[in-house]
Amino acid sequence: MKAFINGTIITPDGLIENGVLITHNDKILQILDSKGKAQIPEQAEIVDAEGLYIAPGYVDIHCHGGGEKYFFQDPETARLYHLKGGTTSVCASLGYTYSHQETLEYISIILEACRKPGTNLAGIHLEGPYINPNFGSNAKLSRPINHTEYKEIYELAKGYIRQWTIAPELEGASEYADFILSKGITLALGHTCASPEIIYRFIDKGATVITHLFDAMGCHLGNESVRVTGIIQDTVCDAVLSVGDRVYTEIICDSLAIHVKPANLKMVYRCIGPERTILITDCTISRFDQSNFEKNDIRRSAPDLNFNQNGGLSGSKLTMEMAAKNYVKYTGASIWEIVKMASENPAKAVGIYDRVGSLEPGKLANILLLDSDLAIHRVYLEGILQEF
Repeated sequence: MKAFINGTIITPDGLIENGVLITHNDKILQILDSKGKAQIPEQAEIVDAEGLYIAPGYVDIHCHGGGEKYFFQDPETARLYHLKGGTTSVCASLGYTYSHQETLEYISIILEACRKPGTNLAGIHLEGPYINPNFGSNAKLSRPINHTEYKEIYELAKGYIRQWTIAPELEGASEYADFILSKGITLALGHTCASPEIIYRFIDKGATVITHLFDAMGCHLGNESVRVTGIIQDTVCDAVLSVGDRVYTEIICDSLAIHVKPANLKMVYRCIGPERTILITDCTISRFDQSNFEKNDIRRSAPDLNFNQNGGLSGSKLTMEMAAKNYVKYTGASIWEIVKMASENPAKAVGIYDRVGSLEPGKLANILLLDSDLAIHRVYLEGILQEF
Protein backbone atom coordinates (compact mmCIF):
# COMPACT_ATOMS: atom_id res chain seq x y z
CA MET A 1 0.00 0.00 0.00
CA LYS A 2 1.22 3.48 -0.94
CA ALA A 3 -0.01 6.96 -0.07
CA PHE A 4 0.95 9.75 -2.46
CA ILE A 5 1.02 13.11 -0.64
CA ASN A 6 2.19 16.71 -1.11
CA GLY A 7 1.14 16.95 -4.74
CA THR A 8 -1.68 18.23 -6.91
CA ILE A 9 -3.82 15.32 -8.08
CA ILE A 10 -5.23 15.61 -11.61
CA THR A 11 -8.67 13.99 -11.76
CA PRO A 12 -11.37 14.01 -14.46
CA ASP A 13 -13.23 16.64 -12.43
CA GLY A 14 -10.32 19.00 -11.80
CA LEU A 15 -7.27 19.49 -9.60
CA ILE A 16 -6.99 18.51 -5.94
CA GLU A 17 -4.24 20.51 -4.30
CA ASN A 18 -2.40 18.74 -1.48
CA GLY A 19 -4.59 15.72 -2.02
CA VAL A 20 -3.89 12.15 -0.98
CA LEU A 21 -3.95 9.21 -3.40
CA ILE A 22 -3.86 5.75 -1.85
CA THR A 23 -3.01 2.61 -3.82
CA HIS A 24 -3.16 -1.03 -2.88
CA ASN A 25 -1.15 -3.51 -4.94
CA ASP A 26 -1.84 -2.58 -8.59
CA LYS A 27 -5.02 -0.54 -8.07
CA ILE A 28 -6.03 2.92 -6.89
CA LEU A 29 -7.87 2.52 -3.60
CA GLN A 30 -8.89 6.04 -2.61
CA ILE A 31 -8.48 9.72 -3.43
CA LEU A 32 -8.84 12.25 -0.64
CA ASP A 33 -8.77 16.02 -0.38
CA SER A 34 -6.25 18.05 1.61
CA LYS A 35 -7.82 16.91 4.89
CA GLY A 36 -7.24 13.26 4.02
CA LYS A 37 -3.82 12.82 5.62
CA ALA A 38 -5.53 11.81 8.85
CA GLN A 39 -7.08 8.84 7.03
CA ILE A 40 -3.83 7.39 5.68
CA PRO A 41 -3.48 3.78 6.90
CA GLU A 42 -0.55 3.24 9.24
CA GLN A 43 0.88 0.48 7.04
CA ALA A 44 0.99 2.69 3.93
CA GLU A 45 4.33 3.60 2.37
CA ILE A 46 4.45 7.38 2.04
CA VAL A 47 5.33 8.71 -1.40
CA ASP A 48 6.19 12.41 -1.19
CA ALA A 49 5.34 14.07 -4.51
CA GLU A 50 7.36 17.10 -3.43
CA GLY A 51 4.94 19.61 -4.94
CA LEU A 52 4.65 17.86 -8.32
CA TYR A 53 1.48 17.01 -10.19
CA ILE A 54 0.13 13.50 -9.66
CA ALA A 55 -1.32 12.47 -13.03
CA PRO A 56 -2.63 9.35 -14.74
CA GLY A 57 -0.22 7.58 -17.06
CA TYR A 58 -0.44 8.54 -20.71
CA VAL A 59 -2.35 6.36 -23.19
CA ASP A 60 -0.98 6.20 -26.75
CA ILE A 61 -3.40 4.53 -29.16
CA HIS A 62 -1.28 5.01 -32.31
CA CYS A 63 2.35 3.95 -32.06
CA HIS A 64 4.41 1.66 -34.30
CA GLY A 65 7.55 1.26 -32.19
CA GLY A 66 10.27 3.02 -30.25
CA GLY A 67 13.92 2.83 -29.35
CA GLU A 68 14.79 2.01 -32.99
CA LYS A 69 12.60 -1.09 -32.95
CA TYR A 70 9.12 -1.77 -34.23
CA PHE A 71 6.86 -3.59 -31.77
CA PHE A 72 6.92 -6.69 -33.95
CA GLN A 73 10.73 -6.66 -33.97
CA ASP A 74 11.37 -6.16 -30.27
CA PRO A 75 8.27 -5.47 -28.16
CA GLU A 76 10.27 -5.07 -24.96
CA THR A 77 12.61 -2.38 -26.31
CA ALA A 78 9.73 -0.49 -27.93
CA ARG A 79 7.43 -0.55 -24.91
CA LEU A 80 10.15 0.54 -22.47
CA TYR A 81 11.07 3.47 -24.71
CA HIS A 82 7.53 4.76 -24.39
CA LEU A 83 7.12 3.82 -20.74
CA LYS A 84 10.04 6.12 -19.95
CA GLY A 85 8.15 8.84 -21.83
CA GLY A 86 5.12 8.38 -19.58
CA THR A 87 3.06 5.97 -21.68
CA THR A 88 1.67 3.38 -19.29
CA SER A 89 -0.77 2.04 -21.90
CA VAL A 90 0.24 1.75 -25.55
CA CYS A 91 -1.50 0.21 -28.54
CA ALA A 92 1.00 -1.31 -30.94
CA SER A 93 0.17 -0.14 -34.46
CA LEU A 94 0.61 -2.30 -37.54
CA GLY A 95 0.64 -0.47 -40.86
CA TYR A 96 -0.36 -1.17 -44.44
CA THR A 97 3.00 -1.97 -46.03
CA TYR A 98 3.17 -5.63 -45.01
CA SER A 99 1.91 -8.72 -46.82
CA HIS A 100 -0.97 -10.63 -45.30
CA GLN A 101 1.33 -13.35 -44.01
CA GLU A 102 3.70 -10.78 -42.50
CA THR A 103 0.75 -9.08 -40.80
CA LEU A 104 -0.34 -12.36 -39.21
CA GLU A 105 3.20 -13.12 -38.11
CA TYR A 106 3.69 -9.67 -36.57
CA ILE A 107 0.34 -9.81 -34.79
CA SER A 108 1.36 -13.11 -33.19
CA ILE A 109 4.57 -11.56 -31.85
CA ILE A 110 2.72 -8.56 -30.42
CA LEU A 111 0.02 -10.73 -28.88
CA GLU A 112 2.60 -12.76 -26.99
CA ALA A 113 4.03 -9.53 -25.56
CA CYS A 114 0.57 -8.19 -24.66
CA ARG A 115 -0.17 -11.28 -22.59
CA LYS A 116 2.86 -10.89 -20.33
CA PRO A 117 2.11 -9.60 -16.82
CA GLY A 118 3.28 -6.12 -15.88
CA THR A 119 3.43 -4.79 -19.44
CA ASN A 120 2.26 -1.41 -20.69
CA LEU A 121 1.15 -2.95 -23.99
CA ALA A 122 -2.62 -2.49 -24.10
CA GLY A 123 -3.52 -4.06 -27.45
CA ILE A 124 -3.22 -3.57 -31.19
CA HIS A 125 -4.10 -0.79 -33.60
CA LEU A 126 -4.53 -1.89 -37.20
CA GLU A 127 -3.72 1.01 -39.52
CA GLY A 128 -5.09 -0.63 -42.61
CA PRO A 129 -3.93 -2.76 -44.31
CA TYR A 130 -6.50 -1.29 -46.69
CA ILE A 131 -6.07 2.46 -47.18
CA ASN A 132 -6.12 4.91 -50.07
CA PRO A 133 -2.85 4.27 -51.97
CA ASN A 134 -2.36 8.00 -52.57
CA PHE A 135 -2.24 9.05 -48.93
CA GLY A 136 0.52 8.12 -46.51
CA SER A 137 4.18 7.18 -46.45
CA ASN A 138 4.72 4.28 -48.88
CA ALA A 139 0.94 4.08 -49.30
CA LYS A 140 1.36 2.53 -52.75
CA LEU A 141 2.15 -0.70 -50.90
CA SER A 142 -1.41 -0.94 -49.59
CA ARG A 143 -3.88 -3.23 -51.33
CA PRO A 144 -7.63 -3.57 -52.05
CA ILE A 145 -9.98 -4.75 -49.32
CA ASN A 146 -10.00 -8.52 -48.98
CA HIS A 147 -12.80 -9.94 -46.85
CA THR A 148 -11.10 -13.28 -46.30
CA GLU A 149 -7.93 -11.57 -45.09
CA TYR A 150 -9.50 -9.20 -42.59
CA LYS A 151 -11.61 -11.96 -41.09
CA GLU A 152 -8.47 -14.04 -40.60
CA ILE A 153 -6.75 -11.06 -38.98
CA TYR A 154 -9.68 -10.65 -36.60
CA GLU A 155 -9.77 -14.33 -35.63
CA LEU A 156 -6.08 -14.23 -34.73
CA ALA A 157 -6.17 -10.99 -32.76
CA LYS A 158 -9.71 -10.89 -31.37
CA GLY A 159 -9.92 -9.45 -27.90
CA TYR A 160 -6.80 -7.36 -28.48
CA ILE A 161 -7.72 -5.10 -31.43
CA ARG A 162 -8.44 -1.67 -29.92
CA GLN A 163 -8.99 0.32 -33.11
CA TRP A 164 -8.98 -0.34 -36.83
CA THR A 165 -8.30 2.38 -39.43
CA ILE A 166 -9.94 2.23 -42.85
CA ALA A 167 -10.29 4.53 -45.87
CA PRO A 168 -14.08 4.71 -46.29
CA GLU A 169 -14.07 5.51 -50.02
CA LEU A 170 -12.58 2.13 -50.97
CA GLU A 171 -14.68 -0.52 -52.67
CA GLY A 172 -16.03 -2.87 -50.03
CA ALA A 173 -15.45 -0.41 -47.18
CA SER A 174 -19.05 -0.38 -45.98
CA GLU A 175 -19.16 -4.14 -45.41
CA TYR A 176 -15.66 -3.97 -43.92
CA ALA A 177 -16.76 -1.26 -41.47
CA ASP A 178 -19.87 -3.21 -40.51
CA PHE A 179 -17.70 -6.21 -39.69
CA ILE A 180 -15.36 -4.15 -37.50
CA LEU A 181 -18.22 -2.52 -35.62
CA SER A 182 -20.04 -5.84 -35.16
CA LYS A 183 -17.02 -7.08 -33.20
CA GLY A 184 -17.08 -4.14 -30.81
CA ILE A 185 -13.88 -2.64 -32.23
CA THR A 186 -13.38 1.12 -32.52
CA LEU A 187 -13.67 2.17 -36.16
CA ALA A 188 -11.25 4.90 -37.28
CA LEU A 189 -11.16 6.79 -40.58
CA GLY A 190 -7.86 7.79 -42.12
CA HIS A 191 -5.45 7.78 -45.10
CA THR A 192 -8.34 9.00 -47.17
CA CYS A 193 -9.71 11.53 -49.62
CA ALA A 194 -13.35 10.64 -49.05
CA SER A 195 -15.99 13.25 -49.72
CA PRO A 196 -17.74 14.92 -46.78
CA GLU A 197 -20.85 12.88 -47.56
CA ILE A 198 -18.91 9.63 -47.20
CA ILE A 199 -17.24 10.83 -43.99
CA TYR A 200 -20.64 11.76 -42.52
CA ARG A 201 -22.13 8.43 -43.61
CA PHE A 202 -19.41 6.42 -41.89
CA ILE A 203 -19.66 8.51 -38.74
CA ASP A 204 -23.41 7.84 -38.75
CA LYS A 205 -22.53 4.16 -39.17
CA GLY A 206 -20.38 4.26 -36.02
CA ALA A 207 -16.88 5.54 -36.78
CA THR A 208 -15.64 7.41 -33.70
CA VAL A 209 -11.93 8.16 -34.32
CA ILE A 210 -10.17 10.17 -37.02
CA THR A 211 -6.63 8.91 -37.65
CA HIS A 212 -4.05 11.75 -37.43
CA LEU A 213 -6.12 14.68 -38.68
CA PHE A 214 -4.32 16.81 -41.33
CA ASP A 215 -1.92 13.95 -42.13
CA ALA A 216 -2.45 11.62 -45.11
CA MET A 217 -5.76 13.29 -45.99
CA GLY A 218 -6.95 14.92 -49.18
CA CYS A 219 -9.88 16.13 -51.21
CA HIS A 220 -12.23 13.99 -53.28
CA LEU A 221 -12.16 16.72 -55.95
CA GLY A 222 -8.38 16.68 -56.14
CA ASN A 223 -6.90 20.16 -56.26
CA GLU A 224 -9.25 21.42 -58.99
CA SER A 225 -11.50 23.53 -56.76
CA VAL A 226 -8.64 25.94 -56.06
CA ARG A 227 -8.98 27.30 -59.60
CA VAL A 228 -12.47 28.61 -58.91
CA THR A 229 -12.39 29.59 -55.24
CA GLY A 230 -8.72 30.17 -54.48
CA ILE A 231 -8.74 27.41 -51.86
CA ILE A 232 -9.17 23.64 -52.01
CA GLN A 233 -12.76 22.87 -50.98
CA ASP A 234 -14.45 19.96 -49.23
CA THR A 235 -11.37 18.22 -47.87
CA VAL A 236 -11.57 15.40 -45.35
CA CYS A 237 -10.29 17.86 -42.75
CA ASP A 238 -13.13 20.29 -43.51
CA ALA A 239 -15.64 17.48 -43.04
CA VAL A 240 -14.11 16.35 -39.74
CA LEU A 241 -13.95 19.86 -38.29
CA SER A 242 -17.65 20.32 -39.07
CA VAL A 243 -18.57 17.30 -36.92
CA GLY A 244 -15.75 17.49 -34.38
CA ASP A 245 -18.14 17.02 -31.47
CA ARG A 246 -19.03 13.51 -32.72
CA VAL A 247 -15.58 11.96 -33.10
CA TYR A 248 -12.25 11.74 -31.33
CA THR A 249 -9.52 13.31 -33.41
CA GLU A 250 -5.90 12.16 -33.30
CA ILE A 251 -3.21 14.82 -33.58
CA ILE A 252 0.56 14.39 -34.12
CA CYS A 253 2.21 17.43 -32.55
CA ASP A 254 5.92 17.57 -33.34
CA SER A 255 8.30 20.29 -32.20
CA LEU A 256 8.41 22.04 -35.59
CA ALA A 257 4.66 21.68 -36.26
CA ILE A 258 5.37 19.97 -39.57
CA HIS A 259 2.74 17.24 -39.25
CA VAL A 260 0.14 19.82 -38.31
CA LYS A 261 0.98 23.50 -38.87
CA PRO A 262 0.62 25.95 -35.97
CA ALA A 263 -2.59 27.59 -37.22
CA ASN A 264 -4.25 24.19 -37.55
CA LEU A 265 -3.13 23.12 -34.08
CA LYS A 266 -4.80 26.25 -32.72
CA MET A 267 -7.90 25.59 -34.82
CA VAL A 268 -8.21 22.04 -33.45
CA TYR A 269 -7.76 23.35 -29.90
CA ARG A 270 -10.54 25.92 -30.38
CA CYS A 271 -12.94 24.05 -32.70
CA ILE A 272 -12.66 20.46 -31.52
CA GLY A 273 -11.25 21.23 -28.10
CA PRO A 274 -9.76 19.17 -25.31
CA GLU A 275 -13.00 17.17 -25.01
CA ARG A 276 -12.44 15.36 -28.33
CA THR A 277 -8.73 15.72 -29.17
CA ILE A 278 -6.29 12.82 -28.74
CA LEU A 279 -2.54 13.29 -28.66
CA ILE A 280 -0.62 10.44 -30.31
CA THR A 281 3.00 9.78 -31.19
CA ASP A 282 2.66 7.73 -34.40
CA CYS A 283 6.23 6.80 -33.53
CA THR A 284 8.00 4.84 -36.27
CA ILE A 285 11.55 3.77 -37.01
CA SER A 286 13.94 5.91 -39.01
CA ARG A 287 14.88 4.76 -42.50
CA PHE A 288 16.53 7.98 -43.58
CA ASP A 289 19.62 9.77 -42.29
CA GLN A 290 18.53 13.36 -41.60
CA SER A 291 22.06 14.60 -42.25
CA ASN A 292 21.29 13.99 -45.94
CA PHE A 293 19.00 17.02 -45.93
CA GLU A 294 20.52 20.36 -46.99
CA LYS A 295 22.32 22.20 -44.20
CA ASN A 296 19.69 24.96 -44.06
CA ASP A 297 16.76 22.51 -44.06
CA ILE A 298 14.97 22.60 -40.69
CA ARG A 299 14.21 18.89 -41.02
CA ARG A 300 17.92 18.14 -40.70
CA SER A 301 17.99 18.69 -36.94
CA ALA A 302 14.38 17.95 -36.00
CA PRO A 303 14.60 15.78 -32.85
CA ASP A 304 11.17 14.17 -33.10
CA LEU A 305 10.50 13.69 -36.82
CA ASN A 306 10.91 10.52 -38.81
CA PHE A 307 11.41 10.03 -42.55
CA ASN A 308 11.11 7.09 -44.92
CA GLN A 309 13.81 5.81 -47.23
CA ASN A 310 13.02 8.57 -49.74
CA GLY A 311 13.17 11.39 -47.21
CA GLY A 312 9.39 11.71 -47.00
CA LEU A 313 7.70 12.42 -43.68
CA SER A 314 6.85 9.12 -42.03
CA GLY A 315 5.49 9.23 -38.49
CA SER A 316 7.68 10.56 -35.71
CA LYS A 317 10.19 9.86 -32.98
CA LEU A 318 7.87 11.34 -30.37
CA THR A 319 7.13 10.12 -26.90
CA MET A 320 3.91 11.24 -25.25
CA GLU A 321 5.97 13.46 -22.94
CA MET A 322 7.36 15.26 -25.99
CA ALA A 323 3.96 15.48 -27.71
CA ALA A 324 2.39 16.99 -24.60
CA LYS A 325 5.08 19.66 -24.29
CA ASN A 326 4.80 20.49 -27.99
CA TYR A 327 1.02 20.90 -27.78
CA VAL A 328 1.33 23.35 -24.89
CA LYS A 329 3.93 25.27 -26.88
CA TYR A 330 1.58 25.78 -29.84
CA THR A 331 -1.81 26.08 -28.09
CA GLY A 332 -1.24 27.15 -24.49
CA ALA A 333 -3.35 24.23 -23.23
CA SER A 334 -3.50 23.76 -19.46
CA ILE A 335 -2.02 20.73 -17.73
CA TRP A 336 -5.52 19.46 -16.93
CA GLU A 337 -6.44 19.70 -20.61
CA ILE A 338 -3.22 17.95 -21.66
CA VAL A 339 -3.95 15.03 -19.35
CA LYS A 340 -7.45 14.79 -20.79
CA MET A 341 -6.06 14.64 -24.34
CA ALA A 342 -3.16 12.31 -23.52
CA SER A 343 -4.83 9.95 -21.03
CA GLU A 344 -8.59 10.15 -20.67
CA ASN A 345 -9.71 10.69 -24.27
CA PRO A 346 -7.55 7.97 -25.86
CA ALA A 347 -8.60 5.46 -23.21
CA LYS A 348 -12.26 6.28 -23.81
CA ALA A 349 -11.83 6.16 -27.58
CA VAL A 350 -10.56 2.57 -27.65
CA GLY A 351 -12.67 1.16 -24.84
CA ILE A 352 -10.15 0.79 -22.01
CA TYR A 353 -11.27 3.68 -19.82
CA ASP A 354 -12.74 1.25 -17.30
CA ARG A 355 -9.20 0.44 -16.14
CA VAL A 356 -6.83 3.21 -17.31
CA GLY A 357 -6.86 6.85 -18.42
CA SER A 358 -7.71 8.58 -15.15
CA LEU A 359 -7.00 8.52 -11.44
CA GLU A 360 -10.09 6.94 -9.92
CA PRO A 361 -10.66 4.20 -7.33
CA GLY A 362 -10.60 0.72 -8.85
CA LYS A 363 -8.41 1.65 -11.82
CA LEU A 364 -4.84 0.54 -12.35
CA ALA A 365 -2.29 2.54 -10.37
CA ASN A 366 -0.61 3.93 -13.49
CA ILE A 367 0.73 7.21 -12.18
CA LEU A 368 3.05 9.98 -13.34
CA LEU A 369 4.71 12.67 -11.26
CA LEU A 370 5.03 15.75 -13.47
CA ASP A 371 6.31 19.27 -13.00
CA SER A 372 4.63 22.38 -14.40
CA ASP A 373 6.66 22.05 -17.61
CA LEU A 374 5.32 18.50 -18.11
CA ALA A 375 8.71 16.93 -17.44
CA ILE A 376 8.25 13.44 -16.03
CA HIS A 377 9.99 12.82 -12.71
CA ARG A 378 8.61 9.38 -11.86
CA VAL A 379 6.55 6.67 -13.54
CA TYR A 380 4.49 4.07 -11.67
CA LEU A 381 3.12 1.11 -13.63
CA GLU A 382 0.47 -0.87 -11.78
CA GLY A 383 1.69 0.69 -8.55
CA ILE A 384 5.37 -0.13 -9.08
CA LEU A 385 7.98 2.61 -9.48
CA GLN A 386 9.80 2.10 -12.76
CA GLU A 387 13.59 2.34 -12.91
CA PHE A 388 15.17 3.38 -16.20
